[in-house]
Amino acid sequence: LHAIIFNISMGTKKKHDGLLGMDSKAIGKVDKITKKIKKAKDPDTKQHLEGRLFRFLQLTAQKQEQEDPSPQPPAQQQPRFELPQQQPQQVPVGITSTAEEVARRKLRAQRFASNVDAEEREDEDLQSGGGLGRCEALDKEYRRLTSAPRASEVRPPHILECSLKLVKARWIQNPDYSAACEQLKSIRQDLTVQHIRDSFTVSAYETHARIALEVGDVPEFNSCHSVLRGLYQEGVQGSVGEFAAYGLLYACVACGLSSVGGAAPRHALVTELASLAKQQPPQDQHTQQQQIKQKQRKQKPESDQPVLLLLHHPNVQHALAVVRAFRACNWQRFVQLYEGAPAMTPYLMDKLLPPLRRQALQAMLVGCRPTKLPLSSLAQALGFETEDDAAAFAANEGAVVNFSDMVLETVRKEESKLQSKEQQQQQQQHRQAEKFAQGKKKGKKRKK
Repeated sequence: LHAIIFNISMGTKKKHDGLLGMDSKAIGKVDKITKKIKKAKDPDTKQHLEGRLFRFLQLTAQKQEQEDPSPQPPAQQQPRFELPQQQPQQVPVGITSTAEEVARRKLRAQRFASNVDAEEREDEDLQSGGGLGRCEALDKEYRRLTSAPRASEVRPPHILECSLKLVKARWIQNPDYSAACEQLKSIRQDLTVQHIRDSFTVSAYETHARIALEVGDVPEFNSCHSVLRGLYQEGVQGSVGEFAAYGLLYACVACGLSSVGGAAPRHALVTELASLAKQQPPQDQHTQQQQIKQKQRKQKPESDQPVLLLLHHPNVQHALAVVRAFRACNWQRFVQLYEGAPAMTPYLMDKLLPPLRRQALQAMLVGCRPTKLPLSSLAQALGFETEDDAAAFAANEGAVVNFSDMVLETVRKEESKLQSKEQQQQQQQHRQAEKFAQGKKKGKKRKK
């Protein structure tokens, strides 16, 4: 055994390849075990690895004898080392070699062989292991892959389903976004590695996107939404109408915050609308209910009816109305749509509400000047729950708030002082001009 380890470590394994009768896979396995023996510092682990190598060589020698029993080489071609000969098992005194004893020893030998096979399976990658993982852990830390994934580190689909249910239950009890995001990323990674693209994949990505929207993590939502768009195009069922509406609002959020009411989000919205105009609605609950109603009313068959596009979905129609109100700076319509927003739409509308309120405040101050603006009407117009919230928003934007009368001063005191000074200066200039004109007239009369 020590001679084999020494020869392999010195790089002479190619010379003894034919003598040992091992193929390249077996030689590679011996290389791995010898490297582990070199790195081992504990004598117990070293002894365990040496015993593992000895059993592996013994099994390979037995397989070679069973497959191709060849005569022994001549004396001139004797190897430099010999495999350790298997000594006959000595039966202890008082134990007879009965059939039961022989069967028990065979089972023991099979058990040791299965342990060797299990150690070999740990080093298998995912492709050689059949494409599915064998990990049974519900919680797994998310790590970026730097090498080919191993089957022992990837969870199969039925374990991933249990893990997703556990993440949802924990989020309802204790909404910790960092822990939930890590587990959901780990689930997505295992699905991607195993090339699983079915309804469960859609459910996992939709769950992560909704949680990201609830917390306000817009970049993470965008990454999930891009994958969902590809899955929907492949024909996988899911909440297509809901996430199509989210896509429209995200395009408005990503491009329209810099200029409220401007033309900045036009390109993004046009591309999003062009993709929606070509898609047909999914077979979700909404479309299934419509089909049932059509059958009950005995309408025309589907071939005679016009094709219902995804643009006609109620969530998409609501998102289009929100985009129109935002681009037109129609804050009253925007607040009305905010009150009846479906699903997770209010979380994206929250990103559009502050710039629209700022623009509305400026317009209302200019329109009401020089009269005072009541805070009650401001709160009602901009969708604030209380007058204090409206007053805090106006104060942060630089408006003058009169808390005693609960109104907004549309004309500041400084501006009124400046206006009075300007009026006085204009009056003085006018008087001087009149005096100068009168003096010229008197001089002309004297000359005459």
